[in-house]
Amino acid sequence: MATKTDLTCPMQTLDFVSLAWVIPVLLCRASYDFGKRFFKSHPMGLLHWRQKLATSFLYATRVTLNQRMKYAANTRKTTGEQVSEYCVARGIAHDKVVVSMPTSSSFPPPNLHLVSCPDAVADGPTVLFVHGGGYLYPMVGECHIPLALHMGRSSKAKQVAYLEYTLTSSLQYPGQLAQIAQAVAQLLKQGVRSSDLIIAGDSAGGHLVAGLLAHMQQPCPLVEPIDLKGQQIRAVVLLSPWVDMTLTDTYGAANEAYDVLSQGQLRDCGRLLGTTSRPGSLWLEPLRAKEGKAVLLQALAGAGDGAQPIAGKVLITAGEREVLFESCVDFAEGFTGARTVVMDAKGRRTIRDVVEEEACVFAIGPGEVHVQSGIDVATGYDEGATMVALSAFLEAL
Repeated sequence: MATKTDLTCPMQTLDFVSLAWVIPVLLCRASYDFGKRFFKSHPMGLLHWRQKLATSFLYATRVTLNQRMKYAANTRKTTGEQVSEYCVARGIAHDKVVVSMPTSSSFPPPNLHLVSCPDAVADGPTVLFVHGGGYLYPMVGECHIPLALHMGRSSKAKQVAYLEYTLTSSLQYPGQLAQIAQAVAQLLKQGVRSSDLIIAGDSAGGHLVAGLLAHMQQPCPLVEPIDLKGQQIRAVVLLSPWVDMTLTDTYGAANEAYDVLSQGQLRDCGRLLGTTSRPGSLWLEPLRAKEGKAVLLQALAGAGDGAQPIAGKVLITAGEREVLFESCVDFAEGFTGARTVVMDAKGRRTIRDVVEEEACVFAIGPGEVHVQSGIDVATGYDEGATMVALSAFLEAL
C-alpha cells in the first residue's frame, strides 16, 4: 500500500542515472506495443494509427517509469502556469480569479482561469472545466487545455473557466468539493446564468463533478450549499469519470494490458484522497454509498417524481479498454438512467441522433482507453469514437 510519501517522493540520484537505460526500454516497449495494435485481432486494432501510437507510448510510460519519475514528470508546472503559458504563446485572452471562500471555511481558495474561446460568442455559455490526474497531479496542458477549448468551440461558448483546485499533496477531500462549489457560486454571482453553464470533467475531474451534483441534490455538511434558484445547469460532461475508488472488477484488471492507467495507481490515489477514513461517503464514493443511487438519479434524471433534474443534458463517455470501464457502466446505467450507445469512429448518423437528442447519454468508445478524447485532441485527431460523441453532444446544445 503506497503512502503519501511514496506517491510524492522526488527523484533520487539513482533515478536520474537509470534514465540512461530506462528511456531506451520505454521506447522499445512503445514500438513493440504499437506494432501489435495493427493486428485486426487486437482489441485496439481498429483504432486510427495516431490513437495507437499515442496510447502505446502512454502505456509504455506507465509500465516502465517508477512513481518518482512519473511524479517528477507530471508536476513540473502547476495548472495555472500551464494555462498562462498556453494562452500567452497563442495570443489568447485570459484572466486569473481567486475564488472567495466563506469566512467559516477552513479550506484554501482555488483559482479560476478564465480563457476566451476562439470565435467566442458574446452571449454564449461558460464551460467550467475540471481536470483529472487522480487529485495528485495538475492538468496535462497539451491535453486538458485544448480539450476544454474544443468543448468551448463545439458549444459556441463565450469562455472556458479552468478550475485550479488544491491537490491531495496539500488537501484531502472534501476540500476540493468545497472549492468547486464556491467556484460555481462565484460564477453565478458574477452573472453567469445556470442555463449558460456547462460543467465538464475528466477522470478525477469527473469524480469531482459527480460529487458536486450529489452535493447540489443533498448538501455535504462540510460544504456551503448551492442555490440554483430552481434553474437547471445547461449540461454536464463526464469523461471516463473515476467513481469507484476500490476497483476490484476483473474486467478492469484485464484492461491493464491496454490502458494508460492501472487499478493500483487509482487505489493509491484514492487512499491519499481519503477513502480509508470516509468509506462509502455519498460525496466521495457514490457507487458505495447507501443513498448514492437515489440521490444521483434524482439529480440527473429527476427519478420520475416530476422534479426536474439538476442538469438539462448529460453526457458520460468511457473507453471499452480502460480499467474504469465497468465502474463507468455501473454508474451511467444504474445511477443516472443514461441511454447507452456504442460509438464508431465515423459517428454514424443514427448514433449521433441519439447523442444529440437524448437528455442523458452514455457513449462507449470501442477499443478506446481512459479519456481517449483528451489523447486524441493532443494528437490532432478528431474522429475518434468518444470525440465524435463529445462534439455531437455539445454542438446540439
